[in-house]
Amino acid sequence: MPSAAPASASEMQPPEPPAGSIRYFVLLYTPQARRRALASLLALADEIGAGLERRLDHALAHARLDWWHREADRYRAGITQHPLLRILLGATNEGARLDLQPLILAAQIDLAEEQRVAAVGARTRAALFVLAAATLGAASLADEQREALAELGALSVQHERALDAADPASAERTALQPILGRLGVKLQPTVAPLLIWVVLAARKKKSGSLLEGFAENLRAWNVARRAAQGNLRIRC
Repeated sequence: MPSAAPASASEMQPPEPPAGSIRYFVLLYTPQARRRALASLLALADEIGAGLERRLDHALAHARLDWWHREADRYRAGITQHPLLRILLGATNEGARLDLQPLILAAQIDLAEEQRVAAVGARTRAALFVLAAATLGAASLADEQREALAELGALSVQHERALDAADPASAERTALQPILGRLGVKLQPTVAPLLIWVVLAARKKKSGSLLEGFAENLRAWNVARRAAQGNLRIRC
């Protein structure tokens, strides 16, 4: 019997995050037309940062990142074979293809600084937030907005690491509202899923109870509603 033909980019689906996780709510409140591309980008960032997260041998981790550098170039040329990148190719036109090199470079720096920084992976997340904003439709960003998105991404890692350490108080409670102010009210509706990520990371509890899941959904909905109106205020 002949083997089945490989799935086309339009047929492939990115992995779904666990129900009730931060990413679950991020994608839940992402516009449907952009959800598949964003889900693919998030999964792709996980693959690029796997060397650090999985504590791989440094030589192997750097070899993986060297491969990703080459694959990112193939993606920009429209000839990638990686399933997640093929999804991105199918979700965007040629002019909107993402420049993934800053994300890979950030992962390399995070890997090199693993033993010297508290919030491991912050640079990768910062680069991811900038790329995610473009995926959500923020095609042209001012330098101040780009820097604000990167700061919000890095802070989301800081809060998540504190949660994993079961010591939320250990996170430096950087004032998020001034960063949000630099982002600008006009950009809030577009990047609402990323704002949901930051707020949930700062306030999420580790209980995982049904009641907490309901509270998280309500919190995410409230952030999405306020961001859609351009009047989100963050007090964390």
